[in-house]
Amino acid sequence: MIKSGQRYQVNQAIPVICMTAWKSPYTGGHDRVLPEGEEFIIDHDPQEAATAVYATAVNYEKLHKVFVPWTDRIRFYSYVGYYLCIDLIQIEKHCSLVVSHSAEGPK
Repeated sequence: MIKSGQRYQVNQAIPVICMTAWKSPYTGGHDRVLPEGEEFIIDHDPQEAATAVYATAVNYEKLHKVFVPWTDRIRFYSYVGYYLCIDLIQIEKHCSLVVSHSAEGPK
C-alpha cells in the first residue's frame, strides 16, 4: 500500500506530470519522464479513490532545470517550486520501495 513518507526508486522510466506551484491561485503542469534510477518520496497518503499521488523528487535541484522551463523559473516573484504527480499504477508496476515510514518502521 502506498503511503505518505515512503521512498521509491524508478526501475524503468515512467511518465509523470511536473506540477508547478505559484504564489497566486494557479498551478501549471508539464508532461515529463522520470528516468530510471531516480527516487521520489510520497507527499501524502492517496485518497481512497485516487488514481495518482503527489511526490517530491529526491534529486529536486538536479531535475528542476530539466523539468521546469526557464520561462517559469525566472518568475522568481511568483514561482515557488514544483512537485510530481505520479500515476499509482506506474508506481506499483515500475518502482521499488526503498524506505517505508509506516507503523512497522523502515524497511
